[in-house]
Amino acid sequence: MPICIISLKQEDQLQQSTQLGREGLKILLRGLDIPEFDQELRIVKGIEDKITFAFTVGGEEYPEHHPGVIFGPDENKIREVGSEIKELIGGQSLKIETYRDSAFMMIDPKLLSGKDSTKPPSIVETDGLLPGINAEVKLTVNPKQYSELQLGFKPGKELSPPGEDEIFTQIIKDLARITESNIGQENKVKSGYEIALQANAPAAVEIKIKNDTLFSKEGLFGLALELNGEMVKRNLTGEGSSIWVTQEAGKAVYLI
Repeated sequence: MPICIISLKQEDQLQQSTQLGREGLKILLRGLDIPEFDQELRIVKGIEDKITFAFTVGGEEYPEHHPGVIFGPDENKIREVGSEIKELIGGQSLKIETYRDSAFMMIDPKLLSGKDSTKPPSIVETDGLLPGINAEVKLTVNPKQYSELQLGFKPGKELSPPGEDEIFTQIIKDLARITESNIGQENKVKSGYEIALQANAPAAVEIKIKNDTLFSKEGLFGLALELNGEMVKRNLTGEGSSIWVTQEAGKAVYLI
């Protein structure tokens, strides 16, 4: 599920950056032997120009193409591939992030959280209540999905078009509420949203848990499944939409 996130100061670089992102993903997938179908490109407005590649490691990430193989490229291989991408993008800042023991899933209406007795337990149930754990919840949508949210929004008495905050406030509030309940209500959860300049996926929910000790993947998938139910309820299920729950304790960063 490698994702390339490009941050731009100037939107007039969108077309060029799109091409760079696609070429960078080709290098990454080829260099790390990742199936070509498994990729995501997202371009956002930022305060500086930078490119970040992120992906999961440590599990059987690609069972259909590499059955029984644990995906875990070493640092030398990651830096080798990163250097090749760096040559492509020139002087821009490049960062590669890997996440071990994370939970990634495509949003799927067939997975109805709460109606299946075999659904995974919460993080509190698998790892116990650990006060002092912070988490960040972020919803990112592409321009087309945002337009659809605008059209489907039901305002009060106001006749003017709804603003961004008006549309997203309740959505991210509910996603944060689910996350807070799952990791323990004594912990702090921040929430936010972003409208990408361009993104393959209509919608993406990303949960970043700030912890020092690895949590069970079973608990992370339990949270992902609960969030899936909320996204399905809100009809944010476009093809390619996803949920990714990561934890700080499983993160590695490579500055190239």
